[in-house]
Amino acid sequence: MIKFKEKKAEGGIQIGTSSLVLIFVILALTVFAVLSLTRVLADDRLSDRSADWVAAYYEADCKAEEMLKSINAAVEEDKGNLASELSRITGGGYDEAAGIVSFTVPINDTMSLEVEAVLTDTPRDGRYYAVSKWQEVYSSEYEIDESMPVWDGTFEE
Repeated sequence: MIKFKEKKAEGGIQIGTSSLVLIFVILALTVFAVLSLTRVLADDRLSDRSADWVAAYYEADCKAEEMLKSINAAVEEDKGNLASELSRITGGGYDEAAGIVSFTVPINDTMSLEVEAVLTDTPRDGRYYAVSKWQEVYSSEYEIDESMPVWDGTFEE
């Protein structure tokens, strides 16, 4: 008796491999989409914080310029009570001996704009002052966080 070998189905539809590849491609694209979305949201939060900071800084800048304008007007008028007028405008930041006015304008809860100007006798470009300091400074309490034990370089015995 002659036995014939059973023929295996050749050329049939092989969907297993292509389905796995498709699932991994879709999974990879989904992961990249989620990562992209989180990055966009982080960038959006950062740009909002940056816009808020810029708006607050320029608001403080405008207030400082207005104070300098008031100082200039007081020096220009000089009705004999210049020291008291400048102290009133700057909140006590007038050093009569040095001829320096200084004041601080808050930017936000943690930063301030410090301004210092030297008064002059003759106007330059219509100003009786020259700005010597225009600086953002950290104005909040500085607290050192010592909650995490850090090695100080010595060995305990």
